[in-house]
Amino acid sequence: MQRYFIEAFDHEDPRSQIRVTLKNIRALRDAADDAGVPVVYTAQPPNQSPRIGLCSPIFGVRG
Repeated sequence: MQRYFIEAFDHEDPRSQIRVTLKNIRALRDAADDAGVPVVYTAQPPNQSPRIGLCSPIFGVRG
């Protein structure tokens, strides 16, 4: 889960769904590690052109 996607959520409220989501992601990550399942990390460079960004169509950015 990239930080960019979770910044909009309220992390202070203990009832916040993002807190539950992050706990579940951590549990999945730990279980994968314990089972020897490879975990792949991805990222998009911050300075990429909006024309080639993978998320551009989703977020309405057009090049």
